Amino acid sequence: MNVIASGKKPAACAYRLIDSTEYSVLEDFLYGAIFIPEGVEPPPRDVIYSPTLRHYIKGFGKQGDICYVCVDDSKIVGAAWSRILDEPDNKGYGNVGAGVPELAMSVLPESRGRGLGTELLKRLHTALGELGYKRISLSVQKANAALRLYERCGYKVVKEQETDYIMVKRLWESEDVL
Repeated sequence: MNVIASGKKPAACAYRLIDSTEYSVLEDFLYGAIFIPEGVEPPPRDVIYSPTLRHYIKGFGKQGDICYVCVDDSKIVGAAWSRILDEPDNKGYGNVGAGVPELAMSVLPESRGRGLGTELLKRLHTALGELGYKRISLSVQKANAALRLYERCGYKVVKEQETDYIMVKRLWESEDVL
């Protein structure tokens, strides 16, 4: 059996599209996706309802919304989802243009380092490509360890900001990153 760099065996989880009855779990995963540097007090949980974050989950299930989850022993332990967030008053942190889905994802801390995030991204990327999307974007804090995951999965930095990077992955080989 393959062993991930962490030394842990890959998880024997079930990966599937999220069911509409489970959309509420995206609140937990959105909060889990917030990067909190070591030694910094976590924000209150209701920060996910702030104008800058709520659009990642509010009304999830619209056309273009896609979410894959990882289920381990009947518990959702990871989620990777994308939405089109390109309206003037509804842009995400990683917005790069009209019609480009933006990624949000999180894996529960106790389930990290097992390859779940990589598998969730592969499935999401495949689904987006099959739907005709050419790129997916994200924003990641420079100090966030997930940056290495995104780089391994083919994301390229297209814009550097003070504390974060905007990254894009081509879903079709013939497409330019931007």
